[in-house]
Amino acid sequence: RYCSGSSVGPALETSWAAAQKRPSPSLFRVICASFWFRIVSGCLLSGGSGLLATFARPMLLRMVVKTVEDDDPAEDRVVLFFALVAVCLVETWSQAALLHRLGEDLFTPYASGASYLVVRKVARIDRSAKQTLSEQAILGTDVVRLYDLCRTLGWLPMALCGLTGGIVMLLLTLGPPALAGIAILVVVLTLNNRLGKMGSVVEKSTMWAASDRLGILEKVVQGIKGIKFFTWEEQYLERLSAARAVEVEHIKRFRMFQVVSISLGRA
Repeated sequence: RYCSGSSVGPALETSWAAAQKRPSPSLFRVICASFWFRIVSGCLLSGGSGLLATFARPMLLRMVVKTVEDDDPAEDRVVLFFALVAVCLVETWSQAALLHRLGEDLFTPYASGASYLVVRKVARIDRSAKQTLSEQAILGTDVVRLYDLCRTLGWLPMALCGLTGGIVMLLLTLGPPALAGIAILVVVLTLNNRLGKMGSVVEKSTMWAASDRLGILEKVVQGIKGIKFFTWEEQYLERLSAARAVEVEHIKRFRMFQVVSISLGRA
């Protein structure tokens, strides 16, 4: 329904206008209703890729090794070999299709539609009244940052299915000793959950810092004649630099939490 880039915004605006007539409108529900087929197909691709990587491929490898050790007939080895090659090819294809399906066909139209709605909202603001910078911040930072986060969110079904398949594979391969590894996994997941909450707090601080910086920048643009007349460029430049330094500090902390979380996950 929303394949054309130029029609995403108006179509989403129409759906959002209809949703606002309901008791509790939600843009998230509008997005899900508009792109439900892409969401379902993307989740199926993501989950299937996770199961292929952590269950099907290791299981076939185990069977290949077992046939070699038991000196089974050559026909069985050939069949298992081609089955393993097919699984590897399908796994690679599913990951590429996942990136295209969720990244290009879902999250890009979502970012385009959300930006369109924000621009339409900003265009209706009375500029003569005192306004905050929330609309500008949503368009300038929040939508773009949420788009980046959504691209990462596309791997969630793969991670959940891969986790389930990996645990089952460990239990089938190692038996009870695999519980020690699962216990370590639970500890790592708990630490990652804690890091995620801390990162969420830092992310909110980053957004507020970005809003403060945009506020100073808007004052500079609106009062540029007075700033030039009284030669206040250096003072405002120092204020902008200080605001940006605070924002960068929050960004650095957020990236640090991300790197630690990814490192724990890979370990």
